[in-house]
Amino acid sequence: MVISNFLKRTMASITLGTKRFPETFIFSTLLTALLIINNEIRIRYSLDLEPLKKLSMVFTAGMFLFLCIRVLQERIGRKNYYLLGYLFLILYYFLIRDFKMETMFKFISLNLALFLAFLYIPYFKRDCFEVYVEKVVISFFTALFYSGVLYFGISAILFAIDRLLEIKVREDIYFYFALVVFLIFGVFYFLSNIPKDVYKKDFSKTIKVLLLYIIMPLLLSYTVVLYIFFAKILLTLSFPRGLISHLVLWYCLITIFVLFFITPFYHENKWATFFFKFIPKLIIPIILVMFVSIALRINQYGLTERRYYVLILGIWIFLIMIYFSFLKKENIIVPITLSVFILISNFGPLSSFNLSKYSQNKRFEAILIKNGMLKGKIIPNSNISYEDKRTICGIIDYFELNHSLKDLKYIPKDFKRSDMKKVFGFDNVEFYPLQYFTFERNPKDRLIDVKGYDYLLDMRYSDSTQGIYARFDFDSSVLRIFKDGKLIYSTNLNKFAQGLMERYKDKSNEVIYLPKEEMCFLDENQYVRIKIEFNLINIEKDMKGKGFEFYILIKEK
Repeated sequence: MVISNFLKRTMASITLGTKRFPETFIFSTLLTALLIINNEIRIRYSLDLEPLKKLSMVFTAGMFLFLCIRVLQERIGRKNYYLLGYLFLILYYFLIRDFKMETMFKFISLNLALFLAFLYIPYFKRDCFEVYVEKVVISFFTALFYSGVLYFGISAILFAIDRLLEIKVREDIYFYFALVVFLIFGVFYFLSNIPKDVYKKDFSKTIKVLLLYIIMPLLLSYTVVLYIFFAKILLTLSFPRGLISHLVLWYCLITIFVLFFITPFYHENKWATFFFKFIPKLIIPIILVMFVSIALRINQYGLTERRYYVLILGIWIFLIMIYFSFLKKENIIVPITLSVFILISNFGPLSSFNLSKYSQNKRFEAILIKNGMLKGKIIPNSNISYEDKRTICGIIDYFELNHSLKDLKYIPKDFKRSDMKKVFGFDNVEFYPLQYFTFERNPKDRLIDVKGYDYLLDMRYSDSTQGIYARFDFDSSVLRIFKDGKLIYSTNLNKFAQGLMERYKDKSNEVIYLPKEEMCFLDENQYVRIKIEFNLINIEKDMKGKGFEFYILIKEK
């Protein structure tokens, strides 16, 4: 009886949601059918039809676009936006010319901006916006959970049919059911629970407890860790490559999410008031440190889409933290400004693509001029450094993979990679963001001779034996050996690795197999005689990234 009532309520809710957002349900159903048809054509005829892929992108955009149009119509009562919506989708179909990175990023950003607009259009200059967003978020995760459970059940039935009844079920059938469950049932259920109006600031008690007593203490603790980490950076004047943005961005986004939701009730709780007052101000210096880190990367390697997105997202977070700290009025400014930044970063003259292409073209021009290879056109020159060859090839790779070689200045219009020798004077150099050296002990020479030594430590699995233990610092590459708590030996393994790099400087970015004699390091002091036998040394030329696998043989004196 309980299940029957639940199903009746669910179906009634879905029916009301269908009537409220009919176009979105139609587009989601058409998208599901189109994806299934396209996959069948690809399997049966080995064809990948571009018109079907373009239509699938148009139907996806239609789902989000007509959500915005429906809530806009509910808000202002006009219906003349529907024709504009269909005209936009037709135009969008013809604007899709390829499926490279730029096109896909624009596609994702358009849909994300439309979804954000769907959130703020109904509550522009109205109260209870945070409660409305909370209900939308709960509806989304509820729909995702129900869809996941339903798909798991269907998959279990299909698996049983395949294994128990021995009726072969194609793997694609699982994919088709996933499309139906998530794109039809999931979308239907999600939108059926979107409230039309919210008049009370009745936040869920579960959400309050989660925010106040779990997420917020974790965020504050993480803030303390970040400040300690940045203090270490200031002391050492060493910025970890590519790490700071990952440490900061997700943390800041979660913090904005929390600040957004505690706004309606933060004044009712002292802990929430403290958090709301101080955490935005504490984040501002963290963002500034991140800006320094990304500026160093851009100065070294130029601007790319990834670095642009980190930078533009950091600017948005910085402005939002200023807003929360000093200008706080309406939370609706958060999704509105985010959608504006998303659109600016992907469309128009200030987009990530335009600025990245400009930056990489300037790098290309500078390196040609530096090597005397640019006099109206490219002059071949084989007598340039390996680093410059690698950089030139890397820039060509960037345009070839992400954009078009037509966007790269100075190269001939019909340029192909096979023309490298003719145009530049040297063959193609495989590009790596960094130059690596990999030294590996010859697999046929892996026996360890322990004669004359008292102890053997395999540092891959254990670092102690019979009162003697070793500590290896992966950042500094310093190895220390202790006995009964007393330091008896210390050395820096970077010196040994640098010697190998100098000896084999012409063999970077490949695996170099060496006999055990060359992968062995001998040393001694007044306490011990040491032999270190390396299995593997993987190290960057600039010594910033490195990895060691080794055994330690110890003889006490």
